[in-house]
Amino acid sequence: MGIGMNLFQQARHGQQQEQTFLDTTAGILYGGHLLTLNSASENTFVLNTFNANSWLGAYQTSKASEPGGYWAWITGEAFSYSNWRSGEPNNSGGGEDVAEMYNSTYSGQWNDLGATNGRSYIIEYGIIISVPEPATFAMAALILVAVALGKRNR
Repeated sequence: MGIGMNLFQQARHGQQQEQTFLDTTAGILYGGHLLTLNSASENTFVLNTFNANSWLGAYQTSKASEPGGYWAWITGEAFSYSNWRSGEPNNSGGGEDVAEMYNSTYSGQWNDLGATNGRSYIIEYGIIISVPEPATFAMAALILVAVALGKRNR
């Protein structure tokens, strides 16, 4: 059994050059990926922690249903949560096939954008921490009790 935990690394304008969506995905090392958000609480955490207009790891997989259809996460996770700003995604001017998260000016809402625009980005690293099964603790306790009783009876 493991407990999942995510670590984040941010590259902001002024600290490092902004990157296009494709530049960030091509240069990610050590198993990280552009940020994916699966709940309102995750969205709020990222907004409160980083407060920057940043790329999301969301993209449109097909043009069949513009502007709002066929969005996916680069990790393959289900795209079951979204926080689009009113009127978004809108594919304004065509070619808006990736997503960004706005800063607190727009309460962390999302916008679709062209992949060649420059934005800050947040890299998410998934970490699994091994935790013994509860049955393992019970077995260890029984063994310790048996050993203690065995020593006492000698």
